[in-house]
Amino acid sequence: MDVNLPLLAASSVSAAAPSSFPWLSLITLLPGAVAPLLMLLPGDGTDPKLPRTIALATLLGVDGATAAAGLKDFQPAFGRGEILSRQRGGKRVDYRLLLVKNPASFSLSLELLRHLPALQLVLAINDNTADGRDVSWLWDSQLERLNQAQVDWVICTGSRAKDMAVRLKYALEPPLAEPPATLESLSAALDLAFDRARHGDTVFVMPTYTAMLELRKLLGKTLDAV
Repeated sequence: MDVNLPLLAASSVSAAAPSSFPWLSLITLLPGAVAPLLMLLPGDGTDPKLPRTIALATLLGVDGATAAAGLKDFQPAFGRGEILSRQRGGKRVDYRLLLVKNPASFSLSLELLRHLPALQLVLAINDNTADGRDVSWLWDSQLERLNQAQVDWVICTGSRAKDMAVRLKYALEPPLAEPPATLESLSAALDLAFDRARHGDTVFVMPTYTAMLELRKLLGKTLDAV
């Protein structure tokens, strides 16, 4: 079958930082026009997928502008960059979840976070069956990238919070002015993060799978609401 499609190509990709996060800003060449897209999906790993998505939509009969508009309105979900908020009195703190499952996902997310000013970070590591019992993968993750970040504070939590703290001890040079807090209780870690953050701040949370499920539940999200 011969299919003639208009040219669709990424002509410029750059990191933008609305709301203190380097979301992907993509310039895509659409049929007859160049359209800027500010995506809500974090990360350089999303780059190659966007032109392909628009091209496939065009192949299925959706015009490029409509496909681009759909991508622009896409909201990240289920730990893949989603934002959950907690409000108490007049104070609101946002928690942006970045699921980590292996060294590749951990390192890629750390590459994004190292560009942020005043990084407030929660590392939530569990070792339940769905996470994997062996957490030696933490040593294959490039935590050293945090040395290039402007870190405000770090909290280690989850059933393997102490393992995470030890990994940070060897990764950070020089050590943080304030050593990472270590709390196995995810609930206590969320409370401490809320107390430390200022109104309107975004706390970045990097959880393993079961830690993410518990954190979402603690922040009022359930599987049914995904």
